[in-house]
Amino acid sequence: MGLQKTLTLDSGLSATDAYIKISDYVGNKSSVTYDVKAWVSKTAADTTTTPCIWQQFFTTSYDLTSTTNILKFGYAYIKTTDDLSDATDVLDTTTTTTTS
Repeated sequence: MGLQKTLTLDSGLSATDAYIKISDYVGNKSSVTYDVKAWVSKTAADTTTTPCIWQQFFTTSYDLTSTTNILKFGYAYIKTTDDLSDATDVLDTTTTTTTS
């Protein structure tokens, strides 16, 4: 799972269709902070040696007793922020699922 949007960095560089994902999160019983990073593409994000071009931390309230998946909650939350409100969802096509 990830997001995609055109990012314009403080330096003026513009990355069309940058790939954005939650790379980490940390929380306590009442809040969670998401470490969100962007790369020029999903291919770059999947390459461990490629540095991100943008990073932002987002903190919000979260009830650890909630049954809501913390990552799904995070993506829904960061899409409400000014920075990422116009981002679109990108499905991870490298993930495979099996059914029995």
